[in-house]
Amino acid sequence: MFNSPTNGCGLVGRCNRINFSSMKTNEEIYKVGDRVCDCFFNHGWGIVYNIDLDTTSTYPINVQFDDSTQSYTRDGRYTVIDEIPVLSFTEYEIVKIGFSQVRPQPEIAVDTPIFVRRKEGGNWYLRYFSHFNTDGQAVSFEGQLKSTETKDTSTWSEYSLTNPLL
Repeated sequence: MFNSPTNGCGLVGRCNRINFSSMKTNEEIYKVGDRVCDCFFNHGWGIVYNIDLDTTSTYPINVQFDDSTQSYTRDGRYTVIDEIPVLSFTEYEIVKIGFSQVRPQPEIAVDTPIFVRRKEGGNWYLRYFSHFNTDGQAVSFEGQLKSTETKDTSTWSEYSLTNPLL
């Protein structure tokens, strides 16, 4: 899971599709002087300093942040192609589900033979897989026993599904 920088913004919200047809127009949502937050683009808190009432204006909401001035669509989106508004009256953090650059652990069946060792350069041992612990380390059953023969386990810093000595 990916968390955006919050720059002081903290409530957690989820990125969901929003039905824009049910949203109010910019005159009903934002007013000059409103304190608003854009945590998605790490702008933090700012003040609405101008609203262009021309209905043809693409980015009528103008906000002054500490580090910059930004403009938004009538419903608070950063660009017209964005699916969700980012301009909010509350602090938030965008949580994106489905994007991660953390490699997931492989699915290994219990009692699958694995080669394990405690440290790099150490001796490899053949054991039977039990599970991965919360730190992502392989856990095997003690000795060369399977789950039906023991409940005792050991944790290893390295593992291989293929013989690393070949």
